[in-house]
Amino acid sequence: MSMKGTSKVKEVKRVETKVNYTKVWVLTIFFSRYKDCDDSNVSRSFVSKKLALEAMQREARRLYKNSDIIQEAHDKYFNEHEMEIHFGENPEGSDYRREFGYCKVEPNKLENGDDVPESTDESENGLIWVLTVFFSRYKDCDDSNNSYSFSSKKLARRAMKREARRLYKGSNIIQGARDKYFDEYEMEIHFGENPEGSDYRREFGYCKVESNKLETQESGDDVPESTDESEDEY
Repeated sequence: MSMKGTSKVKEVKRVETKVNYTKVWVLTIFFSRYKDCDDSNVSRSFVSKKLALEAMQREARRLYKNSDIIQEAHDKYFNEHEMEIHFGENPEGSDYRREFGYCKVEPNKLENGDDVPESTDESENGLIWVLTVFFSRYKDCDDSNNSYSFSSKKLARRAMKREARRLYKGSNIIQGARDKYFDEYEMEIHFGENPEGSDYRREFGYCKVESNKLETQESGDDVPESTDESEDEY
């Protein structure tokens, strides 16, 4: 699986706001189409848990309802939990031969490096940087897909390189392969073994950095710019 699929996430109105939070809430939206190697794996960031969970419900239902393959399946599922929703068809089948996805919400501490001031041009415009770290182990259906938030592009890219190298070097399967790869780009790194093989029968991953507007409620709504959720440590 890869992250190069085109996201069709519905656009919402965003309010420009200064990033003065110690914690944000990241919504990860993953969707894998039937026999399509280019999965969609995108993230959105929110100032409160409530907003993130509401968006999670909307996006999961939208993807679930809009998939003809899932809707026509006799074994479709839509499993809701407090912080994540899993949906799709044929839950016991090979990932490549079924259509499925999930949405999950995670609290993220907004990381500021010692050499990067807390207030930057980026943060003043309500912009944060989210690092997605995806790793798929050999013949393991439970992929790792985590997100981390940063106050600057510099910090996020530094962490991207560090995490990609850690996973790449730490995999005995990848290091023992003749056809291993480590492809670096400005905002993403892909690594693994046997790039032409089935995702289920190889070990691979990627790290990518995306800029996110920190989403708040529209004017007149009842979530203040500073909330207990966004200020508390965890």
